[in-house]
Amino acid sequence: MAFTENRVIGWAPGQPGQRPAGHRFTWKLTPTDDGHTEVTQTYDWTAVTHPAGLPRLPVVSADELDGSLTRLAAAVA
Repeated sequence: MAFTENRVIGWAPGQPGQRPAGHRFTWKLTPTDDGHTEVTQTYDWTAVTHPAGLPRLPVVSADELDGSLTRLAAAVA
């Protein structure tokens, strides 16, 4: 998990009571000079080590990540 108020939020999904699977989502928020916020979303699966899970990676496609940012933009507009 990562959290810095108004700057970074990150999480590693997993099942309750179990270790996270090894992938992590992070959103980095960077204020811009024009008063807006640039949002960078990363999806990191480098910590996935379970052999059965490796062939399914990435779990989230580039289009799905883009859709996530599009929905975020619509929610705050």
